[in-house]
Amino acid sequence: MILATLALLIVTPAGTAAFWLVAGALAALVTVQVIFWTRTQPANSFWLEETELSGSATRFFQTGRGSAPADWTAARDQWERSHILRALAATLGLFLLTLAVAL
Repeated sequence: MILATLALLIVTPAGTAAFWLVAGALAALVTVQVIFWTRTQPANSFWLEETELSGSATRFFQTGRGSAPADWTAARDQWERSHILRALAATLGLFLLTLAVAL
C-alpha cells in the first residue's frame, strides 16, 4: 500500500491539491508502520517471551524487543493504544486517498 501510494504521488502533478492529499495519505500510511514497529511489536514480544516459536517467528517477534514494558498491564495498555492510533492513521490515509482520487 505504501509503495502504491508512493507511485501515485510520483505521477501526481506537484503543487496540486491532489498531490498534497496523496502526500498526506503517504505520511499517514508510514505512520501506521512506525507505530507498529515502535509500540505494537514490543508489546507483542512481551506476550510471547516464554513461548517457544519457530525460527522465522522468533526472528519476527524479536524485532523491537527492547522497549517492551516490564509489567503486563503496561504492555496491554501500550498494545491497546497502539492499535487505536494505527486505526486512526490508516483511516486518515484512506480518507485522504479517497479525496485525492475524487478530485
